[in-house]
Order: sequence, then structure tokens, then C-alpha cells
Amino acid sequence: MLLEFDGLRDIALACGASHLHASTANLRMHEAGILYYSRAVSQVSRALDNIDWSRDGFNDAVLCCITFLYIHGIFAIGTNQDIPKHLNGAIQLLTLRCAKSQSSPLARPIHRIIWESILYQVFRQTVRHPFAVDFQPDFDFVARAEGILQALTFPDGSAADNSPVIGFPLNLQKLIIAIVQLCKSPFEPDRHVLRKLQEEMEQWEESILPEGHCSKQEDHDSMLRTPSTRARLFHQHSTSLHVLAASLLLDWVSMSREASCRSKTSLSPLNNSWQVRRALEIMQCPQASEDWSRCYLGSWPALIFGYAVNTSENITLIRQDLEQRFRKLYCGEELEFLSELETLWRTRGISSLGNTSTGRECE
Repeated sequence: MLLEFDGLRDIALACGASHLHASTANLRMHEAGILYYSRAVSQVSRALDNIDWSRDGFNDAVLCCITFLYIHGIFAIGTNQDIPKHLNGAIQLLTLRCAKSQSSPLARPIHRIIWESILYQVFRQTVRHPFAVDFQPDFDFVARAEGILQALTFPDGSAADNSPVIGFPLNLQKLIIAIVQLCKSPFEPDRHVLRKLQEEMEQWEESILPEGHCSKQEDHDSMLRTPSTRARLFHQHSTSLHVLAASLLLDWVSMSREASCRSKTSLSPLNNSWQVRRALEIMQCPQASEDWSRCYLGSWPALIFGYAVNTSENITLIRQDLEQRFRKLYCGEELEFLSELETLWRTRGISSLGNTSTGRECE
């Protein structure tokens, strides 16, 4: 695939150079990253001018290149603002491919990765600023993608095996998007809609790993040496943390009667909530902490928990989680999340000594 489209080579070099710049602060790597990124954008633009839908391999390479263009924006802050543009381009191209190509949507394993990558990035951009009206998802594409991904690439595999990118259930992703749409709405949530979401959330909350799960598993470290066991456990941790983050958001929406109260600066800290307590326990679980710190999925739940905490001890845990993930991934978004939270914590009057103020509450 790499040999079929020069743009894919260029964006691979761009991502590599930008990663080296983040890890070494070498200015030449930054310049090289931007140069190859620009070349890849130009290559994609030329390729889209004359698409031949009979060339499946070439078109797959173009799609992969576009996914790497928005991935570059995740790691390199300088191209972060380009993510929605590349994401919408990927959605349009994948939609056209379904309409024009004779191949099935999941003809090869790489297609599942492409579909999941785009769908997850739609989710990520939608929920990135849960209280701001910015990116709006293409719900038709989301529904189509969710339907296509119901087909299993590995019928005998686990849920984790069949979700190489997203890492938590599609139905949960759909629920979180629905909750975030309420957070963004300027209107008071409809009580019927709110109750329906709460009922669905209650079902998901039953799937959360039980309290004490981590300590009970400490004597079974040898089990974690098998890839399948580690993948299963990671999937459980990821699902639990996303459920807990979404549950917090739903509580905030339920408590706020006015849209003006649905902003990160006016959120009531929920440091003593059961969701925060369980989340921080799971985040410190030794069985998954290493894998979690190496995974891009972890930063969004950490952001939501960061909105909720207001003690120096818990803030330190959130800060360490984001900093550790940055040291492992060198992903610029981790620093953006942390900067956003540091500003919020200062606004709440949380000092280095751990003195806190509860902040302005919305009833």
C-alpha cells in the first residue's frame, strides 16, 4: 500500500519527524515534519481530482493517508486545527467509496481499522469540548459506520480483538455522543430524553469493574503475560472509565437547569462522587496502568475527571496521568488537556497547599 501512493510515504515521514521533534526538541525535525505534511496534503489533493474507483489498493492508500493527516494534528499542535477538515474529507471519501466501489466495506482487515479510526475521531472531536458548540458529527455517517462495524473481522475473537482502534463498545460511544449533545445544547434538556439516557446509563454502570477489583487481581500477575488476557482487561478498564466519565457528564446535565450552568467553569466539583472515587481507583490499577498510559484513549476520561476533582491529592493523580501519557506518546493533545485543567483548577482557587473553594454552583 505504501508503494501505491507517495502521499502515504510523506505523511508517515511527517508523523515520524514530528514525533522526534516532540521527544528531542530538535527544530530540524519540526521543519521536516511540516514539510512532509504539506507534501502529503498536496498529494491527497491531486489524487482526489481524479479518483479511479477500480483501483481499490490506491484508494485505500489515499484513505490511510488522510487518517494520518488528522493523526498528525493530534500529536503536532501546529496542525491541530486541520483535524476537522481532514476528518470531514475522510468521511466524504469513505462514503463515496461505499457508493462507487464494487468491494465490500470490510473487504480487508485494514478497512476495519480505517472505519474505526474515522468513527473514533468523529467521537473524539465531538466530545473534546463537551460544553462548547464547535464540531458537529455527521450522524448519517456515524449510523452507517456503526452498522458496518457490527460485522466481525474475527468471528471467534473477543470484543477487544474486533475493536483494534476504538477499544470500548460502539453502543457506549453512541450514548456518550448523545449525552454530550445535551451538554452543548442551549436549551433545558427534555425530561423524557434525559430519563431515557439515565436508564441506559444505569445499565452501563452495572458493567463497571467492581470496587477492589485491582487489589483482588494483584496475585494473578502471571495471567497478564498473555496478550489476550491483557487485551481483555484493558478493554474492561477502558469501558469502565468511559462509562464513569459519561455518568459524570449526565449528572452535570441533570443538575443544571440553565444552559449558562453547563460550562466547564461553572461546573460543581464532584470530587466526592462515587464516579470519581471508582475512576481514580481504576486509573491506579497496576494491571492496566502501563497499557493505559501508552494509549490515546485515556486522555478524554482523564479530562472529564479533571473537571470533577477539587483536592490537591486527586488533582495530582489526574496531572500525573496526563503527564505520563505525554512522556510515553509525546502527544501534544495531552498538554492541551492539562493546560485547560490547570486553568480551571486555578479558577476554582485550588492552591499548591491543597486549599480549595467549591466554586460557583448551579442549581
